[in-house]
Amino acid sequence: MKKRRDILIVEDDYLQSYVLELHLKSLNYNVIGVAVSGEEAIAITERQKPTLVIMDISLKGEMDGIDTAKIILKSYDISILYISGHLEVYSRSRAEQTNYIDIINKPLCKSKLVDAIDKCIKL
Repeated sequence: MKKRRDILIVEDDYLQSYVLELHLKSLNYNVIGVAVSGEEAIAITERQKPTLVIMDISLKGEMDGIDTAKIILKSYDISILYISGHLEVYSRSRAEQTNYIDIINKPLCKSKLVDAIDKCIKL
């Protein structure tokens, strides 16, 4: 049986999320939504139950991407792929407290993104 390829993008930068969504759709992934905040990501996850969440670590609002991932992972068996424009040691150590697949630095390299997504989808 082929595994679902439903992906939720959590990115508060419109241009980044738009380009990422275009890349994913061109690779035949099903982008089920784009969230700009942790709260919105949790709500979409509850409704849509994606296979993978591509999560920006630095989000505006009450929760960053790591806090959002922790909440999602408490209730759902979903793969998390972090993206970050400026990954600090502190953020990496916090991310390591969650069950994530990989962390990819921005700007995103399409081949690294595809490799990481394929790793997530195969799990």
